[in-house]
Amino acid sequence: MRITRSNLAFAFPEKSVQERKKIERKYYRWMTELIIDEVDVSSMTRRQVKKRMVVNGEAEFMAEVSGKDFIGLMGHYAQWDFFSSFAITAPDREVIGVFKPPTDKAFLMLARKIRERLGMKLYPMAAILRRIIENRNEGRTMTIGLVADQIPRKRDIDHWYNFFGIETPFFSGTEKIARRFGVPIYFLHTEHTKPGHYICTPELVWDGHEEVEEWELTERYVRLLEAEIRKAPHLWLWSHRRWKHKKAT
Repeated sequence: MRITRSNLAFAFPEKSVQERKKIERKYYRWMTELIIDEVDVSSMTRRQVKKRMVVNGEAEFMAEVSGKDFIGLMGHYAQWDFFSSFAITAPDREVIGVFKPPTDKAFLMLARKIRERLGMKLYPMAAILRRIIENRNEGRTMTIGLVADQIPRKRDIDHWYNFFGIETPFFSGTEKIARRFGVPIYFLHTEHTKPGHYICTPELVWDGHEEVEEWELTERYVRLLEAEIRKAPHLWLWSHRRWKHKKAT
């Protein structure tokens, strides 16, 4: 609770204490719902998952990415574990969820069981380059899902971004992979419509060809993520220590 309040105060200094407390109360109600979702997804059928996470304009979107790899970026916002919906939509593609290996091996085994039962595969970031090369050599297309607002280790920080008015580090691996292989990036907007139900709307961030400056793709992601959080702030994961690293002055 202390971390949540501290983060809300950092992100919304313009809001009153009462306004931030209202967000906090809604946040903990949503966390309860998220836990229920986690239990549900462990036993859902494919049809049930598709009803719970609807991809807006799905047919048109899948036609747009037909024959191409793409990266789907999300934050710890609304419901990121229903990304497995994409594995059901396109069984001919390899759908990968990229993860940061946890220290708890039992937790990793549980995460794999929940997420891979519907066709999605989990890989650590360190293995993605090799997997892309293997799939391209074998003519398979990929959907790569990343929850990209995780906290990098201090030694891995290579750039800082203005996030809620605070200098904040983000992982740059997504940008480096996309630029190296020319993989289009989509931001997956997620709207919470009713308990346990969501609508995902993909928005093109980079087409894989546009000339961009270094860090620009991550900057676009950060801007989209912040705008999404500001619309419904209680749906973001405020209880993790997002601002534990401070930029040296």
